[in-house]
Amino acid sequence: MIVLPEEDFQKIHDSTLHDYYFLWGDEENQCAIALGFGSLYNHDYEPNARYFVDPEEETMEIYAIREIFPGDEITVTYNGHPDDKSLVWFEDPEYDKGKNG
Repeated sequence: MIVLPEEDFQKIHDSTLHDYYFLWGDEENQCAIALGFGSLYNHDYEPNARYFVDPEEETMEIYAIREIFPGDEITVTYNGHPDDKSLVWFEDPEYDKGKNG
């Protein structure tokens, strides 16, 4: 993980890295980019993997939560927990209204 300081949060949020960062810190006022493929896994409401973050060690681990066959895409839920089916920002029509309205 590359953890960015709070003062860089808005710069990253407004950049092309917006779709690749994780909220970070106790108050989620920082962001972090996962190295390797960590920031590239796509969202699915029925994911085959799950991520666990360790803020103290500044690490993220990805675990399979069901069998993944050769050729399968590895997916995670952007909501953090596989049981959380709430809309993610790019599917939520109210997202931009709350930020800019």
